[in-house]
Amino acid sequence: MLTREPRTTGKKMSDTNTSGPTKAFDQWVTTFFGGSNWPTDQIRLSAPVAINFVTRLCENAWDILSPFPDDSVANGLEGIFLDSSDYPPNLLVEDVPWPDRKRCAKSMFFLFEQYFSRKCAPLFGTGGTVTPGLDHICFMWWDRFPFQCSPAGDSPSRMIGWELLEVMRLCLTLDSPACWESGLHGLNHWQPDYPSEVAAYVDDFLARNPNLNSELRAYALKARQGDAQ
Repeated sequence: MLTREPRTTGKKMSDTNTSGPTKAFDQWVTTFFGGSNWPTDQIRLSAPVAINFVTRLCENAWDILSPFPDDSVANGLEGIFLDSSDYPPNLLVEDVPWPDRKRCAKSMFFLFEQYFSRKCAPLFGTGGTVTPGLDHICFMWWDRFPFQCSPAGDSPSRMIGWELLEVMRLCLTLDSPACWESGLHGLNHWQPDYPSEVAAYVDDFLARNPNLNSELRAYALKARQGDAQ
C-alpha cells in the first residue's frame, strides 16, 4: 500500500509495499480526487505501477470518478495527466513492457467515452467560453498533455504517438460534441507531424456529420490545416 513518509526524511510515498495492490490503488484515487490531505506531490510510484494505476482509472472512469464532485475530478485529472505531471511520461519508459504502455495509452479513450462525454458541454455554436473545470480539462487535454509525439522521433515516441493519435480519432466517433472538440483540438496541435492522418480523420468526421453548426465546422477545417487555436 502507499505510505506517507515523514517529511523530515526527504522521501516520498512509494509503492515498495505492494502487499495490497487494490488498497494502494484506492488510496491513490482518494489522494487525487477525494480531498485527502496527503499532498499529491508526495506520491512516487514506479513506472510499471503508475502505468497500471492510470490504465485502471481510465478503463473504469465512470465507476471510479462519478462519486466525486466535478471540481475534485477536474483537479485530480489535471494533477495526473496535464502540464508537468510525471505520469504520462511513463508511457515512454521502455523498461515498462510495450503491451502495458500501449494499453495505457489506448485507455484514455475510455475516460472520454465514459466520463467526459457525460459531463462536459461543447464550446462551439453555444456562445460559451472555456472556463476552469471539467469543460476546460476536456477541451485542453491535448494542448496541456506533457509531451507531443512525432513519427520522426525515437522509437518510444513513434509507437506511443500512433496510439494517442488513435485516441483523438476515436473521440471524433463519440456522440459528444465536447469530445469532438477535444479531439479536433488535439489533432490541430499534432497536424504538423501527422498532416495526412489529421486530414483523413477530419475529412471522415465532416463526412459523417454534415449538419454540424457552422462554428464547429469552421474549427474542424482549421484544425485540418493546423491553423486552429
